[in-house]
Amino acid sequence: MNRKHVGAAVALILFFAGIHITTHDNRTAAQSAGTGDLPSDPGAGARPTTSTSETTPHTTTVSAGPDPITVAHQAADIARNAPTAVDAAIGFLELAEHAVQLPPVDAAQLQRAITTPANADRIAADTHTRVAALQQSAPDGIRLWIAPVATDTQPQTDQHIRVRVWNVRIIAFGNEHITAEWVTTTYTLEHGDDGWLINTIDSEPGPTPNPGSRHPDRASDILHTIGRWQPLQ
Repeated sequence: MNRKHVGAAVALILFFAGIHITTHDNRTAAQSAGTGDLPSDPGAGARPTTSTSETTPHTTTVSAGPDPITVAHQAADIARNAPTAVDAAIGFLELAEHAVQLPPVDAAQLQRAITTPANADRIAADTHTRVAALQQSAPDGIRLWIAPVATDTQPQTDQHIRVRVWNVRIIAFGNEHITAEWVTTTYTLEHGDDGWLINTIDSEPGPTPNPGSRHPDRASDILHTIGRWQPLQ
């Protein structure tokens, strides 16, 4: 992916996780899911951990995209069977790993299935638009890995609970660019006859730890090693 494609891709928001993507030149563009607000500081966010190398990259074969029916079953299982709101929030968060590779219409349907009826139409339509734009801007493909680190919960009503998830997501654009970002994703979940559903979701950068002294590995080297590995479920 060239700089133009990476720059275009920063507009993506998936309501599953509030994707926040950093460009090659360390400028960031994040939008708050449901509000579309950009951060006030365009330099905020995580540093890219890996950028394009001048040397010839390895050729890496990335596994085919996920089966939409299988992912839909996973989403339904999370909604109906997650024992706690935290389990549901983490499950919904990790669905974004698959959603970025789904056809936009399937990503939208997946989002609709895990969202409350009051917000389903709006959020599903926005998901469709943003997934389509992302995939058009990233012709070499996108891989996403999300790792939850810590959570905080706060009851809102008898049926609603707020769950905040501090997480790191690794985003790979083709074989050329990988960035790591620390994000806090906040869900308001509603529990009813259909199990857990997303009522609102928001995402903001950080808190971001010091990356340490180790120099980042090349994107091509990383993907040569883990390009075919699957995200943990």
